[in-house]
Amino acid sequence: MKRIVSDSPDSIRCSRRRFLKTTAAAASAVVAAPYLVPSSVLGVHSPSNRVNVGIIGMGNQSTLDVPAFLENDDAQVVAVCDVNTASYGYRDPQQYLGRKPGQEKVNAYYASKRPSGQYKGCDAYNDFRKIIDRKDIDAVAIIVPDHWHAIITVMAAKAGKDVYCEKPLSLTVGQGQAMVKAVRHYQRILQMGSHWRSSPSCRRAAELVRNGRLGQVKRVLAFLPPNNAKDPGPAGSPCPCRTGSTTSGGLVRPPRPLITSIVACIVSASFSTTRAGR
Repeated sequence: MKRIVSDSPDSIRCSRRRFLKTTAAAASAVVAAPYLVPSSVLGVHSPSNRVNVGIIGMGNQSTLDVPAFLENDDAQVVAVCDVNTASYGYRDPQQYLGRKPGQEKVNAYYASKRPSGQYKGCDAYNDFRKIIDRKDIDAVAIIVPDHWHAIITVMAAKAGKDVYCEKPLSLTVGQGQAMVKAVRHYQRILQMGSHWRSSPSCRRAAELVRNGRLGQVKRVLAFLPPNNAKDPGPAGSPCPCRTGSTTSGGLVRPPRPLITSIVACIVSASFSTTRAGR
């Protein structure tokens, strides 16, 4: 049988030289490899370091919250949810919102950041439980009517997700306690969207009032902007809580809890309030 490999010193030296050259070339390729990988997959903003977010509720408030998540490089909006597919007539007859417009907005934003100009990575659902069931979603933003806040927060915490919940946190004290209990039990993070309290203007006002720069505050006049005049969709009817004094189901709560929360933050003392606006 013909020998394929020679045991001669020259043959061995040749094989060694060939091996060293091949190994050196491979090593160079490995060292140079990171330079061929797009910078978007490396560093602090790499996909593995981003928080995958699901947005639950694509109505009025989503027009403020969703852009905030999109502009945060640490977050990636991967899904949106709303029972309404799409319709006009939210805050005004021209406003067009719903899960499909929301999905298109998210995809368009991320597409604008890609060289290809293409992105279809945001899913849309009509059932919030589908977002909660997704293992790849780290956190949810709850931007739905008040009576859904506690239910979704507790379910999300149980599923191991952190939560950003819009104001007011709950309708009742009992609901609020259940939310806090669930978040602590499952060791999750819950943030309520009363963000105006952290705004520079609010903090400045609190500093002036609490240090007596304005004298003794005896009365606070707060303006309450109107809410939706109609529910979305062709079958919309006048909203029973448009004055801000009641909520669905007849549960009474202070009008615009965000406003009263800000006033309390600034004054931090006993005070009387008078609300203006409808």
